[in-house]
Amino acid sequence: MEYLLEKLRHRIKGAAIYQSPSGTRLYIPYSLDCPYPVTIKVFFEVINARLQLFVRIRSDVYNESWCDREAEQIKGNLNEQLYEILHDCELQCRNIPLHLRLRDNTSPFLSGASQEERDAVRFLCTRKAAALISESRSFRWSAAIGLAGSRRRAGQIRRLFIFLPHADIEPFKEKFFSLWEDLFFPVFLVPIESLSHNIRRYQLLAADADPATMVIIDSCHLFKSPQSVRSRRMEDITDRCNYKLIMTESMIVGNIHDVYMQYNLLSRLILRYYRWEDFARMHIIYGGYGGTQILGYKNLAYLVEKVKPYTYYREIRPESQPDQPVKTICCELTEKQRYYYSRKKNELLTMIEKNELGLYDVFRIFIQLQKIVCGFPLARGCDVQSYDTNKLPLLKEHLEDKSIIFCKFLFEIDLLRMFLGADNCAVIGNRGKGCFTKEKEQFMLEGKKYLISTLYFPDFRLSDIRNFSQILFFSLSFRYADYRRCFTYIEDCGMAGNVPVKRFVTNSGIDRAIVSNLQRKGKLAYELKQSLSDKSELIHFIKSL
Repeated sequence: MEYLLEKLRHRIKGAAIYQSPSGTRLYIPYSLDCPYPVTIKVFFEVINARLQLFVRIRSDVYNESWCDREAEQIKGNLNEQLYEILHDCELQCRNIPLHLRLRDNTSPFLSGASQEERDAVRFLCTRKAAALISESRSFRWSAAIGLAGSRRRAGQIRRLFIFLPHADIEPFKEKFFSLWEDLFFPVFLVPIESLSHNIRRYQLLAADADPATMVIIDSCHLFKSPQSVRSRRMEDITDRCNYKLIMTESMIVGNIHDVYMQYNLLSRLILRYYRWEDFARMHIIYGGYGGTQILGYKNLAYLVEKVKPYTYYREIRPESQPDQPVKTICCELTEKQRYYYSRKKNELLTMIEKNELGLYDVFRIFIQLQKIVCGFPLARGCDVQSYDTNKLPLLKEHLEDKSIIFCKFLFEIDLLRMFLGADNCAVIGNRGKGCFTKEKEQFMLEGKKYLISTLYFPDFRLSDIRNFSQILFFSLSFRYADYRRCFTYIEDCGMAGNVPVKRFVTNSGIDRAIVSNLQRKGKLAYELKQSLSDKSELIHFIKSL
């Protein structure tokens, strides 16, 4: 990409190209009028096919805060003055496809890797900026470490920044140092959550980031809103680095529009939207009350076409699916459940007839319907003794020691602890973040018979648990991804095919809809949004529940 700097050199008087340890730079002459001596460097580097301006000021008299403030002011002024020149230079390179401008030719280092990991690392080594999609956390981490090792061996990077959820730091550290060879290479493991509140850590990372820094971001779906502090700080760091890898379990973990922020962390040129408003106008369908609710999406083929050259998707092959069948165990609703269930359905139908129904109301009542069939009546004054469900006797029939039980709602944890005995249960999901390690130890080492967990975070909270007897789903999620994640956990443990899996449902319409959605591997929320556009279809769907 030196031709970009060469074009810019001819447009700025006195500019000169030099080689630095991090790559080729174009220095421009600049002086600062100060009563005391300062050292100032102003230069351009090409980062991911874009010209990036850097201003660095050092002084033995002025403090660091003054230097940083002056540097930001100078950078802003120069970017404003040189905007047309920079745009013109980049425009002349538009005839070269972006995926060719971001192409790399690093030789992969593949010692001890599986064939699937080899294929992933080979693909990633041909891109300076790429995304890795895999449900298996172990696969993502192994491929990322292999890619970083390949770049280190090629001399392309001088430091490595790895951003993960706080709960993943220790498991990743164990995995990393079992595969990483150079113990003296600077590697920084950073909790993603700290970017929101720890400004000092962000400043230190931003100061150290340069084109020779590689950034790896796992669980990149945690960066959603482009206006959030966390997203802006992460984008500022990645803008300074040439080599970037984002990873997540699924292309769409939350909402489709989250793709905007995730791929902007790689390069704004990929989607070619510099403002969130432009992206929203082209791809989001708004409606509902006040026109602010997201009803659907459009022009998705454009997004797929743009991100495909930079994305490696590890497809779950049929032979890698869990061999064990999932046994579905069904029971009747109790009399009390049928009463409250029918009342909630009628409430929803009445709102439709009065044209008072909003998207929020649909989800609220659907969740209440599922809570009812899971054993939680909505009558006032109910306590833990008032839970009512036929699932508990069925659970007792199929229960074994060392069973892992998944449930959706926190109240189900209380229900199960009351039914199974609090002394017999280790619980993950209703306490502070530091408690789940202790609970795992009690399950594995101290003789507790059952481990109860919420559905949403089993991939990292249940890591390192071995030799459990079976997995039981006491309730199910509206999303297939939450359900599938549990099977990925079994595969990562190396226990696929050996663990019985059972799920407990009722004969209610809401459970039938959830199971049907899981069979289609879909997301029930999308189906509900589509039904909102057709009143008769929505009424028919609700009456079938």
